[in-house]
Amino acid sequence: AEYLKQLSAFEKKERTVSFVGQIRKSYAMGRTWAGEDGIAAEESPTEQALKSLRRKAMLDHPALKFEKLIFLKREPVACNSYSDPGVCGSAGNLCVLSPLSADGKVTRLVEELEGGAFTRFSLSFDAKKLAFGYRKKGKGFRIYEIDIDPIAGKMIPGSLRQLTFDPAQKVPLYGGRGELGVDDMDPCYLPNGKIMFSSTRSERHVFCAGPSVTTLYLMDSDGKNMRRLSAGTLSEMEPCVMDDGRIIYTRWEYVDKGLGNGQSVWSVYPDGSSVDHVYKNSILRPAQMLHTCNIPGSQRLITVGAPHCGARAGGPVILVDNRTTRRSRQAMDCITPEIPY
Repeated sequence: AEYLKQLSAFEKKERTVSFVGQIRKSYAMGRTWAGEDGIAAEESPTEQALKSLRRKAMLDHPALKFEKLIFLKREPVACNSYSDPGVCGSAGNLCVLSPLSADGKVTRLVEELEGGAFTRFSLSFDAKKLAFGYRKKGKGFRIYEIDIDPIAGKMIPGSLRQLTFDPAQKVPLYGGRGELGVDDMDPCYLPNGKIMFSSTRSERHVFCAGPSVTTLYLMDSDGKNMRRLSAGTLSEMEPCVMDDGRIIYTRWEYVDKGLGNGQSVWSVYPDGSSVDHVYKNSILRPAQMLHTCNIPGSQRLITVGAPHCGARAGGPVILVDNRTTRRSRQAMDCITPEIPY
């Protein structure tokens, strides 16, 4: 109630009303809150106070009353395409923030892997295991797993183990340009105990460039009985379990789309059956949606709007309710409009 009272006071100030209106208008037109030169406009004290209020309200939400947050820390990267494993190829580590505040302490979770490159991680349903993609310099990504103490927020010593390994035989790169290594990334724990992940083991390439294609794979919890789930010709990335048991992921394909509008949100059953379009198939902006997941206890989705190609794997955070529509922007609500697309 106190935050709503403060918000009402802001809304009475003409500058703030204009600021919010400009953000909404710019996002509706597919633009950023910036000038023609791409430099963000200077914020007024009222605008800064409004953002500060939002931050306080978010951190004070009852759903955020927990002590530890696991996150992936890595250096900014530049790449040609998000299908290229190079997008995940910068040094970093898995870290824990505790307590959940601006002045919380950050500690590294896997000290022995410091300096390598990490991809998206998955926390097991009992919060006692963590699976992630990792590669050493000059090597391909492989899936690793650790045991963690959820109370202490630390890795259990000696629990680091590798789940996927180099294939028995390297694949000749098309055009005779050497050999193709493989990358296993973005693991996702499934309710049946198996792990789904994306991999370049399908031996395919992007039509218009050199990067290898990632497709969805399934394996047992110990890395055995690996099998490919898809015959897709372009990349499938970042699987995530939804509340109803389906797996949601980003899929790149060119059916009924132009060059820069290929990465939409799709779903599949854990056994690889019943592939279905979820959202964005014919929407031009954002060109793709990354890191999509289901909000627990809800049918809504949260995702990141990113360009088709670019220097960073990021963009504004978008709330999606595809019950409204699966093929128009009416289902989108940008909740971080100050972040440029």
